[in-house]
Amino acid sequence: MLIVAKPGDVRSLQEVFERWDLHSDVVAVILPEQRFVVRDGAEQVCDLPLDLLVDGAPPRGAPGPRPDRPKSAVASRGPAPAWTSDEALLALMGSPNLGSRSSVYRRYDHQVGDATVILPGGDAALVRVDGTTLGLALATDGNSRYTALDAHQGAMIAVCEAARNVVATGARPAAVTNCLNFANPEHADVWWDLHDAIEGIGDACRALDIPVVSGNVSLYNDTGGTGIDPTVVIGMVGVIDDVARRCTAGFRDEGDLVALVGPVAAELDGSEYQRLAGGVNAGTPPGLDIDLERRVHAFVLEAIEAGLLHSAHDCAEGGLAVAIAESCLLGDIGAWVGIDEIGDGEGLINGAAGILFGESQSRFVISFAREALVRLHELAARHSVPFRGLGSVGGERVGVTRCIDVSLADVRRVHGGALIERE
Repeated sequence: MLIVAKPGDVRSLQEVFERWDLHSDVVAVILPEQRFVVRDGAEQVCDLPLDLLVDGAPPRGAPGPRPDRPKSAVASRGPAPAWTSDEALLALMGSPNLGSRSSVYRRYDHQVGDATVILPGGDAALVRVDGTTLGLALATDGNSRYTALDAHQGAMIAVCEAARNVVATGARPAAVTNCLNFANPEHADVWWDLHDAIEGIGDACRALDIPVVSGNVSLYNDTGGTGIDPTVVIGMVGVIDDVARRCTAGFRDEGDLVALVGPVAAELDGSEYQRLAGGVNAGTPPGLDIDLERRVHAFVLEAIEAGLLHSAHDCAEGGLAVAIAESCLLGDIGAWVGIDEIGDGEGLINGAAGILFGESQSRFVISFAREALVRLHELAARHSVPFRGLGSVGGERVGVTRCIDVSLADVRRVHGGALIERE
């Protein structure tokens, strides 16, 4: 890595490197004039005007016009399974894309010298800054199903979801890094996807006022003429002023109320449910109202800072039912909720699947003491965000009235075995 530092800070930086058994050298200084100078010992071997190196490079243009075609990354593998809603929830919780990653992150030091105050497995990990009250929240996110359907929209969603994961801890998003993984950009469709994804990252970061501080690109990821889906991975870091005021994703106390912040919608295109049930990735990714996204972040941050929330969890892949089940798992306690839009007797075929498992954006599942309800309603009104009571925390089952009733033990079993059983 190349690090630029003030001369007075160099020794302090090197002491950090030495503590981690890392070698470092001072290799250059910043010049006041616009020149690039290289010396080999006492001999000067290069002295060029800076604009000769960095200006005037020919821009790379598109290899062809933007393709005008509907996107479908995966062909159908046949009729959808005749799932009940219970079976659908368990299938999603056991999916490798949604199941527990503990068998991966437990293989390395995720405690970071016992500085980790929110462990991996929720929305974002949170690490205390030694000697201060500060904490750093860290999350990575990306969904190639969305970017395969619409690279611009998918990239914006990746930024927003990473930000929501950081916000769920009580930290304010501070910076973004990105990893762009694409097939051969000499093909017009890949080039335009890369172009659109970069624009999407920029549009989301400008709207949320989060700088992009670094990134990396991996291209030509194809074999035998078949390329990977356009994949945008976003790394997000956030800062919380006092780690003692942090919030976690797990439900906490028996009798707490559960609410949804954000819209109730039914968007199944590009979802994990669509992949598992129909074997397709088709349609358009979930809609994104970036102004609502920003207001929802502000509401959750203020509610956490005021001590009103016992938990906050981003509602993303797998949809509302999965988010509720994940909060139950993380808190080791059940919950029972009701959703008015699911009428009497409606099953998955009649549209409940979209409400339960659709992946609409700008949403959090929160829990809180009953005494906080009035203040949260007032806060939601002030930020102009949808706020809907769903139910309460308690018991040992995950339930949605008229739709889902599964034991927490069964959810834990399939979720915990999502990767282990495939090793």
